[in-house]
Parts: sequence; C-alpha cells; structure tokens
Amino acid sequence: MSLMNTVWYFGMAISRIVALGLLDMLTVERCSTHREIECLSKTANKDCEKLVGNECVIVMDGFFVEVLFCTVSGVVWYLSLKKILENLQSKQTSDWQVNDDGLIHGVLQG
Repeated sequence: MSLMNTVWYFGMAISRIVALGLLDMLTVERCSTHREIECLSKTANKDCEKLVGNECVIVMDGFFVEVLFCTVSGVVWYLSLKKILENLQSKQTSDWQVNDDGLIHGVLQG
C-alpha cells in the first residue's frame, strides 16, 4: 500500500508541476503598441517598457489554452475507453471481493 501511495503522490506532483510550467510557455505577451516585440523574457519586457507608454499585454492566456487541451483530451480519453469503464461499473460488489479461500469468482489466485 505504501508503494502505491508513493506512486500516486509522485504522479500528482509531476502533473501539477507540468501544468504550472506549461502556463508560462503557452501564454503569449506582446508590447502594447509595437506588436513585433514579444515579451518572452525580462530583457524583452524592459525593451518594451523603455518605449514611452508601453507595457506587455497578454494576447493569449495560457490558462485557457491548457483548459481547452485538457478538456478535449479528457473527452477523447473517455470516449475511447467508454465501453471498458461501463463494463467495470456494471460489476457487482462481490466481483471485487476476495473470499477466505483466496478465490476470486472460483479462480484460485497464486
């Protein structure tokens, strides 16, 4: 049980790190009046701010791109595994229990 807990926690931590890391990569910022200047780094931000009255504005927010991607991939995942999931959900509680003899539905488990 401890190994399963560790693997679960590691998977959750990695997915959070990747999701937060992708937010910055998917966000597109440009200079407010000089659109050819992208605000990809601190030096680019300073170059934009040196121009009078300019600031970096968000053109495309990475949050919405990530939400769209995760939603589409979740729907595709569900539709591709729908029959398997419905089969698992239709099983009786007794199908998931192991009896005292070590048998699962009459099959001896090694």
